[in-house]
Amino acid sequence: MKPSSVVVALSGGVDSSLAAALLMRAGWEVQGLHFNLPAPEIKNRKKLSLVRKVVEHLDIPLSVLDLEDTFIQQVVEPFRRAYLKGMTPNPCVQCNPGIKFRELLHFAEGQGIERLATGHYARLRGEGTSGVSLWRGKDPRKEQSYFLHPGRNSPIFCTVWISDICPGPCSPLEK
Repeated sequence: MKPSSVVVALSGGVDSSLAAALLMRAGWEVQGLHFNLPAPEIKNRKKLSLVRKVVEHLDIPLSVLDLEDTFIQQVVEPFRRAYLKGMTPNPCVQCNPGIKFRELLHFAEGQGIERLATGHYARLRGEGTSGVSLWRGKDPRKEQSYFLHPGRNSPIFCTVWISDICPGPCSPLEK
C-alpha cells in the first residue's frame, strides 16, 4: 500500500501508539484522533495524558472527540437492556462499526484523509470495496477480527491494520 495521509485512533494504549509509530516509519503522514468515552474523570485524564505523550514524541497533530453521550446511547443502554433480558451482548460489536469506525471516517473525510488506522490486529484481503474481506491478524495472540464485523461499504475497508504494517509479532517493537 502506497503511503499517504492516515488518521490513527489513539486510545493511549501500546497497540494504537505502535500503529502510529510504524505508519510514520513507513512514510505515512499521521494525524492522531482520541475518543473521550464514559469513564471516571481521572481515568479519562490519564488516557489523554498518555495519548499526548505519544503525539508529542511522534510530533503529530492530535484531535480529541467527545463521544461520551453517543457511547452511552448506542452501546451502554442497548447492552443494559439486552443484559436485563438475559442476553450476553458484546459491546465492541456495537461500538466498533457504529461509533469508532463511523466517527473515525467522518473525521478523516473532514480533514481530506483517505485512510484510517487503529491498533486492532486484523487484515484486509482483496481489491476494491466489493472484493475486500476482513481476515485474522498475523499474530494469533492478539487477533481481533472476531469483533470487527464489517457491513457493506464499511469504513473498515479503508483501514490500515497494524497486522499489515507490523513485521510479525510486534512485541519486540513495542518497547
